[in-house]
Amino acid sequence: MLVKEKLGRRPNKTQYVIGLTGGIASGKSTVSRILCAKGIRVLDADAIGHELMKSGRTAYQEICDTFGNGFLMGNGEIDRKKLGAYVFLEPSALEKLNAILHPRIASQIAIEIRQAGGICVIDAALLIEVGLDVLCDTVWAVRVPRELQLKRLMERNHLSQENALRRIESQLSDAEREKFVTDWIDNSGTVQQLEKQVGELLKKAVKAWEESKKLR
Repeated sequence: MLVKEKLGRRPNKTQYVIGLTGGIASGKSTVSRILCAKGIRVLDADAIGHELMKSGRTAYQEICDTFGNGFLMGNGEIDRKKLGAYVFLEPSALEKLNAILHPRIASQIAIEIRQAGGICVIDAALLIEVGLDVLCDTVWAVRVPRELQLKRLMERNHLSQENALRRIESQLSDAEREKFVTDWIDNSGTVQQLEKQVGELLKKAVKAWEESKKLR
């Protein structure tokens, strides 16, 4: 569900926002860890979504009302793994879950960005699909060859090839992301090569931010 129209353009230009996206199992989280180690603030859309799904938070009751109590654990919390396995088998269910979570995640990220200063990163696999790119000054996307992505996802999530492919295909392809992406990060090599790419892009972002401050 697109929420771009509701987000609008951020009024606070005391920060420089990097959108970080990429397909599942492309290595986006590794890039985030590299950035965090460099002292960059990272807003993790997945982590925010997980918080919003907790008992007492805004998305919890709507998810229970939509999907029933069969996805609750013994402690009353939502079993995200069980729910995730279900919605990726049912496209209509995935749409319903996204319609509940995406606007809330986007609103929370927009709030945190307005409160931020300096350079910050929105780490979101669905950055473009949700419309969070409207909040960004630049968009980085991590990519790997499809066969490597599939192999990593199957091993990481203990999925069959069929289920792994279903999750990959639920997101935009790299070709579809192309027109939104400012810079690509190739994660088919070593960690050292990845760190070098991220460092170079971060220098580029710092320079762009410094230039933008001169124009205010």
